[in-house]
Amino acid sequence: MTNMTYIALLRGINVGGHNVKMDLLRGLFGELGFDRVRSYIQTGNVFFESSEKNKRVLRTAIERHLRTALGYEVATCVRTVEDVEQLLVRDPFIRYTRDPGHTFSGDFPGRTRHRHAAVLAASAIRMAIEPPYLISILRRSGVT
Repeated sequence: MTNMTYIALLRGINVGGHNVKMDLLRGLFGELGFDRVRSYIQTGNVFFESSEKNKRVLRTAIERHLRTALGYEVATCVRTVEDVEQLLVRDPFIRYTRDPGHTFSGDFPGRTRHRHAAVLAASAIRMAIEPPYLISILRRSGVT
C-alpha cells in the first residue's frame, strides 16, 4: 500500500505552560507507526507519511496518543499536502492583502469548533468559513 504525506497541525501544543520539544513530538508520532516524521521548527506542525487514507482515523489516533503521552488535549487538524495547496489557491483574502498572516483549521468536533471560531472571529480583521476549513486573517497586533 502506498504511503501518503500528511501534515498534522497541532493547536496549543506549546502554550499555556506546556513546552514539548520537537524531538519528543517526532518520537510520539513515530510510536504511532508513521514514517518520515519531521517537524517544522517549534510550530507543532508535523509532516509524516502513512498508508492510512482516512484523515479522521489519523486525527483520532494522534489526539488520543498525545493526550496519553502529554497529559493534556491537543486539538489536531490532519491535512494532505494537496489539501493545503488547494486551500492556498482558494485563498479568500487574496483581494484584501498579500500578508501571509492566515490561519486555518478544521475537523474540530462540536463545541471545540464553535469555541475556536469564536476566538478567531474576535481577533480577525476578516474571517471566512469554507467547509471543511475555518479560515481567518488576523490583525497585525500579534493576536493568535
